[in-house]
Amino acid sequence: GVGEGKKKRVDLRRALNGTNTSIAKLQDAEEVKRKAKQAWNEAKIWFEEYVASLLLGRKQQILEDTTAREKWRHELEVNATKRELRMKFLLGTHQRHLRNMNTELQLDDKNAKRVAAKELFEWSEKETSEANKLLLKLSKEETDCHDNIATTYSDLQRLLKGHEDATKAYNEQDPKERERSFSTNLEGSGA
Repeated sequence: GVGEGKKKRVDLRRALNGTNTSIAKLQDAEEVKRKAKQAWNEAKIWFEEYVASLLLGRKQQILEDTTAREKWRHELEVNATKRELRMKFLLGTHQRHLRNMNTELQLDDKNAKRVAAKELFEWSEKETSEANKLLLKLSKEETDCHDNIATTYSDLQRLLKGHEDATKAYNEQDPKERERSFSTNLEGSGA
């Protein structure tokens, strides 16, 4: 037995060393596992926050709302296009009907005559206005002429009165006195 005891002690030491190594490895593995679990929990929390920050529910709702609105607008546009085509067709029908009515009632000729009458009326109105202006001008000139004739007549009356007064004074003057006052002597004027 001595060799056997030594061998058992060596085996025991090996086993203790292996156990200690295994315990250290187990502790390291447990630490790695703990850190991994903590990292996993942190990653889960981050992912939940990230998903919440993406607002996927709200964005999905916005997408659905926008899609519904776009569909509604498209339907409106399609309906508007149909209505526009229908209105163009009705307009064409209306225009053809009007052409037929115009032909039946000879509206084109009547319209041309109406336009010609309107132009003649406007020309006549313009000519009347110009004639009226000319008449007013001539009337003013005639009034001015009559005023000038009256002024001239009154001046002539005043002058005639002066002439009559002078003639009367001349006739009342003694003829000898008159002859003396109008005689001129050209002789001996000193020249």
